[in-house]
Amino acid sequence: MPSNNNALNFVFVDPSRQISRQRLAEENRALNDKISFLEAKISSLETELSSLRRLETELSSIRQLVSQLTLLAYLTVYQGVNGSFTLSISKRIFKNGYEVVS
Repeated sequence: MPSNNNALNFVFVDPSRQISRQRLAEENRALNDKISFLEAKISSLETELSSLRRLETELSSIRQLVSQLTLLAYLTVYQGVNGSFTLSISKRIFKNGYEVVS
């Protein structure tokens, strides 16, 4: 019964095995290249996702501000004769930056 060393020597000495070994090394390099590419792509996508999450947070803040400003645009405060304030809702309609008079 041959020892493990003899079996390994046979694999590396046999020319048909060497061709397979060379092909295996080429495929291994190709797979390592693909893995490296995919790791770089994942890193890039993680960075982009982080950036998109920051933008989403900023957009949410902007939407809240727009909502508040829209409310303030429709609410107007009039000072009465006796110094009291009354709150009324403005019914002004704007189109393309100009007030529409009906």
